[in-house]
Amino acid sequence: MSRSLASFETNFGPEIKAIEKKLLKLSEDVQKEGLKKMKKAGRIARDAARANLSSKTKNNTPTKRYDAAGNHVATYYPGNLQRSIRVLPLRKAKFSVHIGAFMPKRNSRGDFRGNRVDGWYAHFVERGTAKTKHSGYKFMDKAFNQTNPIMKAKILNDLKDIVEAHDR
Repeated sequence: MSRSLASFETNFGPEIKAIEKKLLKLSEDVQKEGLKKMKKAGRIARDAARANLSSKTKNNTPTKRYDAAGNHVATYYPGNLQRSIRVLPLRKAKFSVHIGAFMPKRNSRGDFRGNRVDGWYAHFVERGTAKTKHSGYKFMDKAFNQTNPIMKAKILNDLKDIVEAHDR
């Protein structure tokens, strides 16, 4: 299990390797079912990260972003970063869950409110910058440390159940 911003992984040990090998031998539909269960477990960390962030950010005014020429590029409304924390779909990673800030591929200009989010600045909030008085809020670190044992157990149990149900 990996996560964005800090890029940590959980070591499941040899038990997950055996389950993963069995899953690879099963059909695509069963593999997709396993991935769905893993994403569902990832929502636990997503919710914890959002909760950690809501307690830290008390800004109620929109923040504007400008380009190098001084032109107004985007306006970020309160709650943008919190809404941008998601379980990210990574197609090339077969059996993994990634949790982090969603960033649009294009069109990172305009107003970001409602369902439209842009979390490009999440690493500044997580790790801090040279000009900030704090060394970052570490909201993803705390979320990962809080939920790691719960997610690990849930993923292992769900994948074992899937393999046992289809490995007859």
